[in-house]
Amino acid sequence: MTQYWQQFLQQRFAYGLLAVISGALFPLGLAPLSYWPLTLGSMLAIAWLSRTTTQSSFWLGWWYGLGVFGVGVSWVSASMAVSGTPPVLTFLLTALFCAGLALLFGLQFLALNRLQAKGDITEILSFAALWVLFEWLRSWLFTGFPWLYAGYALTDTWAAAFAPLVGVYGLSALMAGLASAWALTLSTWKLSHRLTTLGASLLFTFSAVFLQQLQWVTPTGQTLDTVIIQGNVDQKTKWDFDKIQSQFDRYLRLSQPHTDAAVIVWPEAAITAVASRASRYLDTLDTLGKNTNTSFITGIIDDPVRDGRRHYYNAAMALGVGDGDYYKTRMVPFGEYVPFADYIRGLLAFFDLPLSTLEPGLRESAPIQSHGLSLGLLICYEIAYPAMILARASQSDVIVTLSNDAWFGVTFGPYQHLEMARMRAMEVGRPVIRATQDGVSAFIDHQGQVNAFAPKHQQASIRHTVQQVTGTTPYSRGGYLWIMGVSILLIIGVYWRQRQRTNTR
Repeated sequence: MTQYWQQFLQQRFAYGLLAVISGALFPLGLAPLSYWPLTLGSMLAIAWLSRTTTQSSFWLGWWYGLGVFGVGVSWVSASMAVSGTPPVLTFLLTALFCAGLALLFGLQFLALNRLQAKGDITEILSFAALWVLFEWLRSWLFTGFPWLYAGYALTDTWAAAFAPLVGVYGLSALMAGLASAWALTLSTWKLSHRLTTLGASLLFTFSAVFLQQLQWVTPTGQTLDTVIIQGNVDQKTKWDFDKIQSQFDRYLRLSQPHTDAAVIVWPEAAITAVASRASRYLDTLDTLGKNTNTSFITGIIDDPVRDGRRHYYNAAMALGVGDGDYYKTRMVPFGEYVPFADYIRGLLAFFDLPLSTLEPGLRESAPIQSHGLSLGLLICYEIAYPAMILARASQSDVIVTLSNDAWFGVTFGPYQHLEMARMRAMEVGRPVIRATQDGVSAFIDHQGQVNAFAPKHQQASIRHTVQQVTGTTPYSRGGYLWIMGVSILLIIGVYWRQRQRTNTR
């Protein structure tokens, strides 16, 4: 068996094939499957491959990334199908998107190879530091795509107890370090490596068990009786002019039995008329809310006139007894703005989506106020950004996120999105109210547990009493930039050490 394995590895395609397969396993540890050992095993496999192959480290990383994104984010094809893009072109554009993202894994493993850190603790530190630095790079490069972080695989494990300390980036670094340590051990089988790796694994496990006993925030006893309305509106017809009234009536009908609640939340762009033409809808909600002492929070496209021209924003508004509004600040490429719009608009229906001319709002935005509580708003994609939750949680009692995952149908996408919202709740110790157009809408407590939810493709009104908490987590106070700083210093230290070794030979 060993002989056949060695012969296989001598084939030029072998390492690339193994890298693709290893990468394809990575997303299976995230939602909705949540087989977290597969994510750890995937990272262990690529760590082992990167230290044993003599082939191009860049292409090894690229093949791995192609597997990761090819399985993990191929759901973007669903949005193209909804917009009417031909199937062949949908496949090609999705493949191009995944292949482009995979380039970052190629650069990551190229950098790892250039450090030439093999055989000791520097190999483990380099692997973990580069892994988390490239995850962070994905959060802001070209407006960012902060998806498929390794740390999300631990959301439903005992290791999630680290989230209030180090957040998803810290969890990713811990997983990468363990994966590299086991890869080193399995490659060399030295007693010292075996003892060190086993000790680190046990320390990681027992530390997490200990951290589970700690409570960083505590319930105050104050509650917020809240309702989420999930309209299950068909995305293909949502923006039809003739559907505006019927869709509003649907949300209103689902809301009326619950006007004794404190807050009723509608999803992103639930009202499909722009604000300047939606006064009768907004007035209806405002009057109903004031008469029943209820706050309505709804998504809408606001279109104020400023500087002599009309601007369009993806917005959330509070009506009734609620006060405040919020403009989305992180735009989705091609979904909410089109790069190089003057050149590519009109080529495909996908480049002319209904919301693709939106502008970002101001990054500084006060929370919405309702019944004495501050509600920090995030819209859709923004919940995926660890930095944004830090800013909102510092001034909010509860996080409210409005979303529309109807673009992605029954794929991994909506469930990955929900998992991110759960991680954000754990990181900052705040409950999260997640209202979506067709699911998965959910009430998430400050420990990241889903207390109530409405599944995909159902009209639903879900009601839950949200517990207010007091206190802050260490992550809320310290953030994650220190993790990036330590990672950069580690890379510099390893690079300097390797140069010193080279110069003394």
